[in-house]
Amino acid sequence: MVSAPPGYLDGLITLVSQRLRQVQVVERGENPDRVLLDLVARYGNYEVRISEILDASGRKYAYYVFQAGKIVVGFDNTPDPLALRLKFGREARRHWRERIPHCHLQNKTKTELTVEMTCQDFLDWLEANLPEGASPSGVIC
Repeated sequence: MVSAPPGYLDGLITLVSQRLRQVQVVERGENPDRVLLDLVARYGNYEVRISEILDASGRKYAYYVFQAGKIVVGFDNTPDPLALRLKFGREARRHWRERIPHCHLQNKTKTELTVEMTCQDFLDWLEANLPEGASPSGVIC
């Protein structure tokens, strides 16, 4: 059975609502197997998508920034094949299902390893690296 700390999802929604505009909850769910929050918001001329899933294996996240339908930057901890190869090299297949914190850049044409991130970390990164109205050129993880 999986449960989030009391008020966890409400806290995430409040946090995002304080820092971004036009926040819309796309999906929210809590059942014995998982807790899920998926939302979209606006930040300047960017669309932001934030997803968190808590299940028996831990916390999964995906924090993405889009501009004109293209990915400017995306942070997640999925078992991405390229991230696995970056971290484990030839041994990547042995770690196939492991979550690897990483970042996608340039509409997913570039991937870099990162440290694990929280929603708060992502919002801090967003404000520090993509000031509202700034061009996404030269974005780094």
